[in-house]
Order: sequence, then C-alpha cells, then structure tokens
Amino acid sequence: MEMIKICFLSMLVLGVAWAVPEFVSYPPEVDQLDVDAFINDPERVNKFIECVVNEVCDEKAKVIKDVLLDAFNSHCSKCSESEKQKMRKVTKHIIEKEPESWTKIVQKYDPELKHAATFRKFLEEGS
Repeated sequence: MEMIKICFLSMLVLGVAWAVPEFVSYPPEVDQLDVDAFINDPERVNKFIECVVNEVCDEKAKVIKDVLLDAFNSHCSKCSESEKQKMRKVTKHIIEKEPESWTKIVQKYDPELKHAATFRKFLEEGS
C-alpha cells in the first residue's frame, strides 16, 4: 500500500511539473537596451524602423525586432515587467514620433488588425 502512495505522489508531482509552463525569456539584448539612449538617437530609431519594415537589419536590431513583433502578437505575455516597460516606451515613441512608420509596421504585421486593439490596451496599461 505504501508503494502505491509513493507512486501516486510521484506521478502527481511529475504531472504538476509538466503542467507548469516553462518561463520563456527574451535574449539579453532586451534587458541591456538603454531605451532612453535608443529613442533619443534618431539614426538608431530609423535603422530599427528600416529593419522592422524592410527587414534590412543588423544583428542587434533584428533581435529587438523579433522581440517587439512577438510582444505585439502575444501582447507581451512572455515579458518581464522590465521588458514590458521597454516595449511600451519604444512602441509609444514610434507611434508618437514616427506615426507613418507605425502605420507601415501594423499594415505589414497585422493587416487584418487582429492584435492592434489589444496591443494598444497593453500600451495604455503602463501609462
């Protein structure tokens, strides 16, 4: 009887371990990004927008682009609080200072506007 209890508890623990989603974090470039320096450097912002819209990217911009697009599609569900703040700040900067570029990004990656409203709500949560 004792062996049955041990087996049952072992299976229960394994079941719980498998049921808990694995934490997925973004590459270290996201945490290392100095958002204020980034948004105050028009050349970097323009290179980033060029990367997102036309996919002409250096390696660092490509990583940030991939994270931004994943955050856009998942409403930053995988983001840490720090990453959420950074995504909000970069995105709000592009929306406010480069609205035509933001429109191009949305048209390219969300032409049916499936994510835009929910993502905008995510942006407003941090205000």
